[in-house]
Amino acid sequence: MVRIPLRYEPDGLITSGILFNIKMRSPGPVDFLVDTGAAITMLSPYDQVRLGMDPQKLGLRRYERRLTTIAGKGNAFKLSHCLISLPASDPGGGHLDLEVPDLLLLEQDPDTAKSRKDGGRSTIASRPRMDYVPSILGRDLLELHGLLLVVDFKARSAFLEAR
Repeated sequence: MVRIPLRYEPDGLITSGILFNIKMRSPGPVDFLVDTGAAITMLSPYDQVRLGMDPQKLGLRRYERRLTTIAGKGNAFKLSHCLISLPASDPGGGHLDLEVPDLLLLEQDPDTAKSRKDGGRSTIASRPRMDYVPSILGRDLLELHGLLLVVDFKARSAFLEAR
């Protein structure tokens, strides 16, 4: 049985992984929020910039539906054939490699990114911005790989367990 330890952070339960894809310059570390309420696994605009990924320069197809996130609505691009490698807590070390058929790269919605003039100075619009949305490890990947979220609130520990 493989266990992937999770960290308690203000935003929720986080796991750190390495993202691999043939279109990327090199693999990169990504912190994923484990979100059993999110249907789809996605990479945040922040992580895309940090990893040097530009969906349009990579020639990616736009995802057919608009997404609704905690920060509003936005478009996304599909990045196929990815791998996320998560560190395991096994005594011998190791990792769990998760194949990701389609990873969505969330695009900033221009409507939520607009600035406005306020008293002669420029301020960010009062609506939340897509670049504050974390990268998400969603239900699609958890179900595909048979991962179970186990939380011990008393011990303040959590992990993903491969069934």
